[in-house]
Parts: sequence; C-alpha cells; structure tokens
Amino acid sequence: MTIASLLREYARRRAGAPRRRRRMRGMIGWRSLQVVAVAALIACLDLALKATPVLGPEWNPGRLLYAGSGMVTALTLFALGAIGIGQRRLAEKLDRLLDSRDRG
Repeated sequence: MTIASLLREYARRRAGAPRRRRRMRGMIGWRSLQVVAVAALIACLDLALKATPVLGPEWNPGRLLYAGSGMVTALTLFALGAIGIGQRRLAEKLDRLLDSRDRG
C-alpha cells in the first residue's frame, strides 16, 4: 500500500460520522485536560511557596522537591493537551486536502 492510499482510506473512514460533533467532542476532551493541568500547576505553585519563608515558617526542601515534581507532571499534561489539539487540527486539514484533491 502506498501512503496516498492509506490517507484516502483514513479519510473515507472518518467521513461516516458527522464532522462537527466529533471535532467538538475531541476538542473538549483535550481542553479539559489542559484545564486540569493548569489547576495542578497552580496547586504546585502554592505548595512550592509554602515551602519557602514567603508563605511557610521556614525552608522545607522536601516539600519544594515534591512541588517541583508535581509541576513537571502538570506541564506534561498541558503539553499532551496541546499535542492532541494539534493532531486534531492536522487531521482536519488532511481531510480537507484529500477532499479537494478528490474533487479536482
């Protein structure tokens, strides 16, 4: 099989369901993942500030390390959401290109 035939088959399979509804469902999922990531990032920032003399009684290196590892996880969730949104947009653009090629 060639790449072009695989892409055509991909477009045909996706053409069966209504596009707008499927697109919105996917975007809501990715955006909600990003919202959870932002909430986790804010919670980790609060935890990190409580590990310093700014909001806490003294320096707490264990709590600071724990907050840092949570921030890495939150940023990873945010990046996964961005990758999913980009993938969704790329799939839509691919569908449009294949449709225009088949018509022309």
